Amino acid sequence: MNTFILFRRKSEADFCCAVPEGKAVPGFLTEGAWEMSGKIGEGDKAWPSDFHAASANACVKLNGYYLFQSC
Repeated sequence: MNTFILFRRKSEADFCCAVPEGKAVPGFLTEGAWEMSGKIGEGDKAWPSDFHAASANACVKLNGYYLFQSC
């Protein structure tokens, strides 16, 4: 399991993107519409219930990031 840096869309706070720590941040996250909201990792106790680690790891293999909606 990776450590992920979390970003939230400013206009839609429930729309999130997770990028593995140490990987390049996709360009769409740096255009001002998104803000960094923290990090999560394997040992974290405050793991978001709507973040699915298996899905995140699969998506990262395909496109380098994981988009998800927080409830």
